Amino acid sequence: AILRTSENIDRYYRDGILLQSKTYYVGGHIRNERYYDENVFLHNDAGPAEILYRRDGSIHESRYFKHDILHRDGGPAIIWYDELGAQIDQAYYENGTEVSR
Repeated sequence: AILRTSENIDRYYRDGILLQSKTYYVGGHIRNERYYDENVFLHNDAGPAEILYRRDGSIHESRYFKHDILHRDGGPAIIWYDELGAQIDQAYYENGTEVSR
């Protein structure tokens, strides 16, 4: 089921559990999307749990979470992109702690 509120937020539920939300800029472009586990913690086994967009629709930043804690095995947990989609910076986190690579 999808629920859109007056705040320009779409929320996606299954069996009463929030699985995903999308927030939009005025004008309709997506602002961010978030994926949740069954406890409504940011979490996505298939990719980033949070994606932030610029007003033009390009991805600005993606973040990987494991049950609401910044974490990614084998790659950066935060990735920043330029306006053309090229990766410009990254940060590695393990269980909420930034680590150097």
